[in-house]
Amino acid sequence: MHYTMKVIFYHSKKKLNKRGEAPIYCRITVDGSREDFSTGIFIQYGCWINGCVIGESSELYNATFAKMRMEIMEAYLLLQIKAKHITATVVKQKYLNVDIPRDLMDVADMYIEERKKNSSLKKGTLTKDSNYYGQLADYLMYRKTKDVAIGEINNGWGFSYINYLRTVKCYGFNHIAKSVGFLKQVITFAVLKDYITCNPILLLPIKRNRPGPIIALSEQELSAWKAWKFASKRLQQVADLYLLQCSTGFSYMDIYQFNKPAHLVKHKGLEFIVKERGKNGRLQIVPLFAEARRLLKKYRDGPPVISNQKYNAYLKEIADILGIEKKLTTHTARKTFGSLILNKGWSIESVARMLGHANTSVTQSTYAQIGLSGVYNEMVRNAA
Repeated sequence: MHYTMKVIFYHSKKKLNKRGEAPIYCRITVDGSREDFSTGIFIQYGCWINGCVIGESSELYNATFAKMRMEIMEAYLLLQIKAKHITATVVKQKYLNVDIPRDLMDVADMYIEERKKNSSLKKGTLTKDSNYYGQLADYLMYRKTKDVAIGEINNGWGFSYINYLRTVKCYGFNHIAKSVGFLKQVITFAVLKDYITCNPILLLPIKRNRPGPIIALSEQELSAWKAWKFASKRLQQVADLYLLQCSTGFSYMDIYQFNKPAHLVKHKGLEFIVKERGKNGRLQIVPLFAEARRLLKKYRDGPPVISNQKYNAYLKEIADILGIEKKLTTHTARKTFGSLILNKGWSIESVARMLGHANTSVTQSTYAQIGLSGVYNEMVRNAA
């Protein structure tokens, strides 16, 4: 790729010192990008004309500036050989021997470190960043390479990454969208740092798969779940934990953030759970339904602690015992709550508040697949 670079030296008159001297600055320009830095040399105000020093010691100074110009040009030529994208900042860093992160994973490391300095980001968000970082590393290994120059990332590379996530890793649309979103953020970070001039994948489209049916328990399956007494104490605890999620709409994170004295509120004789959702900080207001009250009383010291991975493994075992042919996870309990409560006739606005959604459109697009029982209940209400 052809670039146009210029190097000039100028007198900074605004920074004149008491001895009547002003510093000489160097300006590097590459195709419109510009970078200025001090040479550390001070020259008398009247001894600088048309980019040259005149008077005493002029030969020494002018030779110094000529040497600097030559070294900057040498740095530029080396970058031409090794890199595809060159900016004034990159040339300056090369000249000054500043390390330039040229590869994707180097820039991703820097981006994550910057994010860790942001105290407003939750631990879960930073954990997801690390997961997306790991996915990029896995993809590079899949391509039989350790890294890729940041300037080589383009739409073709982005589409290949999406195809890998979809066909090799078998991830769904939401996960792919977030993974590619992380990649876009890393590339944008590189642009802000002047490592590259633009983000070529900023508008990279991600084709949404046709949404499948919500995986949630039916009323009959939930009734069978409640009635079953498990021989294993651990399985019974996991079954109870899942039922608690089904009766509150809590995610796995929210279950362990729940604090009974702080989050249980009485209003006009009724009890409600009022807490901020762990994922987005939105306020959840959930009526304390009978099943949730029973389970909170049973586990008055708090729900049994279990990792998300172990929890999902136990759910598979429970589903096999009960003959439920659905892939259950900790999140399907939340889907169960949302689906059943909507089918019972609660308004979309109320359900959105219970689930801690930012707006009702999220609730409608995700949970409002009203089943036969929902249509029947609606028909009965209207007939009355």
